[in-house]
Amino acid sequence: MKHSETVAIAIDKIWKNYDKEQMWEGYELLRQAAEKGDADACCYLGRCHLGEEFVWCGAEFPVDEELASRLIKESVRLGSADGVLCALRTGNLSPAVRKTMPFASLEEAFMTV
Repeated sequence: MKHSETVAIAIDKIWKNYDKEQMWEGYELLRQAAEKGDADACCYLGRCHLGEEFVWCGAEFPVDEELASRLIKESVRLGSADGVLCALRTGNLSPAVRKTMPFASLEEAFMTV
């Protein structure tokens, strides 16, 4: 599955450079796309709030695990295969969340990514 152009640009700005201003531009792109219901944007925006294990600390994105959890769960519900794997990695893929994913299995989500 290919990300939307907006999400692809945001990923490049956030995870493929170390320029704080560019990273915040990417963050804003994700925020706007997530507000419009872009499932992958919700996933990656959630990752931005999980701290330096998930994003370079030099961006100084606020760590907010509750917000990250909500965004990642929403990404699963909206159909992001990336979101399913992220939810699995972060402990957010509870049985209740798993029931909301539009994939028959974790393997299907993995193969989609």
